[in-house]
Amino acid sequence: MIAVGLTGGIASGKSMVAEILRECGAYIIDTDILSREVVAPGTVGAEMLAARFPAAFTDGALDRRTLKNIVFNDAASLRDLNAITHPLIARAVDERLRACDATVAVVVAPLLYESGLEKKVELVINVTADPELRIQRLVKRDTITVDLARAILKSQLDEAERCRRADVVIDNNGDVKTLRDEVKLLYNQIAERG
Repeated sequence: MIAVGLTGGIASGKSMVAEILRECGAYIIDTDILSREVVAPGTVGAEMLAARFPAAFTDGALDRRTLKNIVFNDAASLRDLNAITHPLIARAVDERLRACDATVAVVVAPLLYESGLEKKVELVINVTADPELRIQRLVKRDTITVDLARAILKSQLDEAERCRRADVVIDNNGDVKTLRDEVKLLYNQIAERG
């Protein structure tokens, strides 16, 4: 098995690339899904978040929108959130990689470098798109303000740095057919290596 990291700024198109890779046969480990699992009600993660961010909980349930507004408007709060969730997510990624029997396993992680998950993979793919396009996608997808979208983008690793550190960069400013063809070709190249 070859473990691949798939990263990119928020709303760059990682999910679309991951879905194409899944169609090709890759085993997908999505850290966005894991981030919800590790703080689900009754977990240690939920207890830790409730202790640090009580305002983000209503009747014992995490209000993700409130938490997003807190952490993307205060750098210290964002650091605290990451300090709680990143180790829990890393453990969950390890468990899934150990259980994987596919030729290619893809760890989809917006914060691949920030969380240290790049150490768990052999190849990193970065999906990139124009920042203004990403802001438009994010505002529409998450029904948030442009200011909050900009704050989220600003909180992430610089795009040029992410591209520099990646082994492969996929530009997602074009049409879906071009993206699909590029990703399928890339998958075949990776699978041959595996």
